[in-house]
Amino acid sequence: ELVYNHYYNMSNISLVEKTIYPLENINHENSHEYDDFMIEGDINELIEQMTIACMEYEVKIAASSAYAAENIQRQNATQESLKKLDEIEEEEKRVIRKQKNAESFAKTIDSYVKQKAIR
Repeated sequence: ELVYNHYYNMSNISLVEKTIYPLENINHENSHEYDDFMIEGDINELIEQMTIACMEYEVKIAASSAYAAENIQRQNATQESLKKLDEIEEEEKRVIRKQKNAESFAKTIDSYVKQKAIR
């Protein structure tokens, strides 16, 4: 059994379980279905090689899909982190602007008070 994260699209990644071995039982009762071809060589070796090739193919597909899903998750995490960093920087800039405005306002008030005191 093969279990992996399958990537469908950016918003749809799901855990998939596939049974790739044993193969489904082949029903040989209707032997007339095989009348149009001939098998030469060892059929067991051919089935073994085909089974191995099928398993390798399924594992490669699962690995590719899982890799794509991981990349999307990494990309989403990176985007969220960058967004959070931007929010933090904007908040810091807002605090600095607020401090400068408060200092400027305090200077204006001091200047006004001094001019009132002089008159």
